[in-house]
Amino acid sequence: MSDPTINADDWLLVGDDDPLFDPPDEAPPYVADPLIDSLPYRQLSWETFEKLLVRVAHKVDRLTGVRRYGAPGQRQHGIDVVGWTASGDAHVLQGKNVQEFEEDDLARAIEKFRQGKRPFTPTRLILGVAVPARTLLK
Repeated sequence: MSDPTINADDWLLVGDDDPLFDPPDEAPPYVADPLIDSLPYRQLSWETFEKLLVRVAHKVDRLTGVRRYGAPGQRQHGIDVVGWTASGDAHVLQGKNVQEFEEDDLARAIEKFRQGKRPFTPTRLILGVAVPARTLLK
């Protein structure tokens, strides 16, 4: 769903020299056991968690033109970050650095995204959640 009243020029472009690509401001949580079940994402601040998601979008998914969707405090319609594939498809990311994330939370996040207004049509929603996926698969 697109909304022509939303101006893409108002977005914040995340250049390669943007602080969002800087290393975390805090030291990563210490992990003493190399055989742990999951990494301690929940111990990260929301800023550091968002930096992680942006790096995944840029380095792993190889998205270009990565941008924060809106400025802090604006309605984001279920999107934190948007970037484009080499073929021009928009992929969007929503970060949830929370202690718990249940099936109802997933449904609400997807519905918020579905009802959102944006000046493009994303082809992929990536939901980055700081809890193990198995908690959603009960």
